Amino acid sequence: MNFFFSGFSKMNFNGQIIGMPVILKKLTDELTKRNHDCYYLYQDNNLKLEKDERVFSKLEINARRVPLLVNCSPPFQEFDKYEINELADITYYLDEYYKLVYKSDRRINNKKMVVHVLESLRQYDERIGIDFFVVWGTSLVPRIIQKYANKNSKKIIIFENGYFRPFTLTIDNIGVNYESSLPRNREFYDDVKISNNRYEKYLLIPEVAKKDQALTNLFIDKLNETATKKINSDFVIQDQKYKEIDLNLEEEYVFVPFQLQSDAQIIRNSPYLSTMKELVAVTLKAVLNYNTRYKKNLKIVYKPHPLQEADGKSFNIEEIRELISSSAIAKLVENKSTDELVKNSRVVITINSTVGIEALIHEKPVVTLGNTFYNIKDLVYSTTPFGLDQDFNNIMKFNPDKELLRKYLYYLRFNYFVECYYPDADKESIKRVVDRMLMLNEG
Repeated sequence: MNFFFSGFSKMNFNGQIIGMPVILKKLTDELTKRNHDCYYLYQDNNLKLEKDERVFSKLEINARRVPLLVNCSPPFQEFDKYEINELADITYYLDEYYKLVYKSDRRINNKKMVVHVLESLRQYDERIGIDFFVVWGTSLVPRIIQKYANKNSKKIIIFENGYFRPFTLTIDNIGVNYESSLPRNREFYDDVKISNNRYEKYLLIPEVAKKDQALTNLFIDKLNETATKKINSDFVIQDQKYKEIDLNLEEEYVFVPFQLQSDAQIIRNSPYLSTMKELVAVTLKAVLNYNTRYKKNLKIVYKPHPLQEADGKSFNIEEIRELISSSAIAKLVENKSTDELVKNSRVVITINSTVGIEALIHEKPVVTLGNTFYNIKDLVYSTTPFGLDQDFNNIMKFNPDKELLRKYLYYLRFNYFVECYYPDADKESIKRVVDRMLMLNEG
């Protein structure tokens, strides 16, 4: 089969190296051993191309690089097959992202990219015959590829980090997060058979996966060999400055973790709240009203997202600090770990953050205010901002069904995610990953 990869480019975010080319190298090596051919779609944009070529060459990645075609003109063989609503779904996230973070309108450019990618895929498909697409995440190009695969009945796998990090991967042939193939009905999880010994022993540590960092180290060495002074400075991890806040963890409090406003989880899957300021307003109101109605002294603790600067102009932490500091029951905490804040909380309220999964691991009551894959009856309390305020007393009485919780987490950890260190996967882990890719697309 011909495997067509995209989205596994080198990434550097907030000073941390994300080793997608390393996992790409390991995957293509294994597929080549199984007599499959691999291709990689890239964008030809000056210096980025040069650096990517060096990475491919130095790591000897077993994929033929093919460029995104830029000279596309009507009549379009592929683009014209898609309805307006299908095209809008492809670009919606990126359109909103640029509007939010950069206050700019990129709709025309994004539409042009859709044309170029679709027509490129059509031409490469006609030339080489694409059997299987493999993409990382749901950014614009991977999402276009996903639409093309679905429209043309092609096999596809979407990769993402798993939620038991760093030793699990998401490998799904439908989507990731809210769009994943994970069942949403309680009855499915009621039927899950679990090993209590396996659950207790390996839920939070690897069972079989091992680390093999040799290729990662080689990747970093090769980057350092060819990087310019500017590139080297990109890989310095910046010290984070925290504002010290006194917090009595013995007091009863609700924990509310912030999310990135520019993330697809908010833009695509949060129908009621679009900013963290709105999240603060509705949760603070709900707790204040609960305290007044029932003569309680419940506190509420907020924590910024560690990558909050990625939200650009859309996020103003000082404005939020001012709102929170206006209430005696609320605190913005930056100097405590999320794990510690979850463990000591009475309830965790989130829009749809994966912190909700962390809270379930600690068997905490979780309230969700948006669309998420773990909105399952009796597992979490799913509501709206209005429902949060009106029904907070019932929320404070809610506890997840412990048997359901264990079955859900067991299925997530041992059945859905693939155990594999990213990017430092050992050979046996890569074999399991490729086996899962092929198994999900049998037939």
